[in-house]
Amino acid sequence: MYQNYFLHILSGSILLLAMLACGSPAQTIPPTAGLDPNAIEMSIARTLEASAKQTEQASLIPSAVSTETPTQVPKISSSGTSLVNLADGSTQFTDYVAGMQMVIPPGWLVVRVGESEYYAAWEKEATKYPIFVDIFASMQNLDPKAFRMNAFDIRPDRLSTNDVPEIQVVFGDEDTRTLNEIRADQKRNPPPLTGYKLLSSEISETSQGIQTLNEEIQWNYTNSAGQPTTSYRKRVFFATPGGIMAIDLLTIMDKKDLMMPDFDQVNNSITLLTP
Repeated sequence: MYQNYFLHILSGSILLLAMLACGSPAQTIPPTAGLDPNAIEMSIARTLEASAKQTEQASLIPSAVSTETPTQVPKISSSGTSLVNLADGSTQFTDYVAGMQMVIPPGWLVVRVGESEYYAAWEKEATKYPIFVDIFASMQNLDPKAFRMNAFDIRPDRLSTNDVPEIQVVFGDEDTRTLNEIRADQKRNPPPLTGYKLLSSEISETSQGIQTLNEEIQWNYTNSAGQPTTSYRKRVFFATPGGIMAIDLLTIMDKKDLMMPDFDQVNNSITLLTP
């Protein structure tokens, strides 16, 4: 039953995007099971130890991945995540519940639902486009226990009034499926999107040696300007100590190749924390 729930929240995330594009109200995502505060505290201690080990192994990390030392002490959210601004302008995201860490490149606005950076994002100059009002308002309905982080590319040459490239992290705790089982489930339960097309589905490894399931899809919608548009999503599944995590790149088909280097960099920065 839990596996079906994870499929539901993943489908919900893409339907939310489709509804935003059409200017429709967002749906409310049902809550997940509660978190154990003691488990979060233990995960934090393990993460600090893992971060030290990552520094020793920095020579094994591709040059595109930031190895900067965090410039601040992590503040852990009630849902068990933290954001740290690094010296090079990138952002380190740590999920203590899932047991993983990644780095978002400079130029991306990284927010978590209900946290201080989410409310501050409303006031930034780069988010004055009307589409951000719809995005941020709709995010209020998301459950932070499942929807762990959202990042938006706010560089002027990537942003437009009708499209905001996004990276989204979704977590399903206690999901014990293999990547092959997830792959089969995804094919059996395609999202109900107009013009939906599965472009690819394959299992590979990141440069860090983490096995992933990579899925690409496209679908059609009408944007806020009334223009027919083809949307694109690449989703990367991988197993963490706490369950299954999915990382999405969401953009329009015309920007797919432009956005892929940043998305690949994010995936190659993933580190699993010692359970």
